[in-house]
Amino acid sequence: MSGNVYEWTNDTCTAGTGTGYWQGAGWIEWTDSTLSDYEKTVAGPAGAYTATNGAGRYYGCSATGNGFLHSGGWSVGSYAGLFCLALSHAPSNSHTSFGFRCAR
Repeated sequence: MSGNVYEWTNDTCTAGTGTGYWQGAGWIEWTDSTLSDYEKTVAGPAGAYTATNGAGRYYGCSATGNGFLHSGGWSVGSYAGLFCLALSHAPSNSHTSFGFRCAR
């Protein structure tokens, strides 16, 4: 489920703070209290799971319109996990660690 390539989704983020916004920051654990206003309840694990437990980490929205990259790629090592979420790239970006999963 994680650690191979990031998976693009069709979601994009809106940068900011508070309900409905995805704050910008570097890599942080889902247990960080700054994520409790919106991000964790929408996309994070229930409970106090961290990258050590395989949950992955959160990388904030650096610009409105950035895409959702889930699960984490080989390039982020222990930050990858079931709930890894990186909001740091525009949907037009490509990289060897970005992919997608066909699902319905």
